[in-house]
Amino acid sequence: MNEQLKTGIALIASFFLTFAGASRMLTSQLEDMAVWVAWIFIITGVIGIIANGLKWKKINRSPGTSSPKRNHK
Repeated sequence: MNEQLKTGIALIASFFLTFAGASRMLTSQLEDMAVWVAWIFIITGVIGIIANGLKWKKINRSPGTSSPKRNHK
């Protein structure tokens, strides 16, 4: 598994984590503990989206990641 695929999977998981927390906050009456858990999901998901998005951008900009390096003599 290459680095770009790992980062893409992590980015998608961060979106799901944020969505799960946000949907939990918007759809039901929550107890105090459940509110904290939903906020933790939202915050960690947003941090993951930012971190993995920056990493994805860095991987896509680095030369030679889309094709193997070749030695030309």
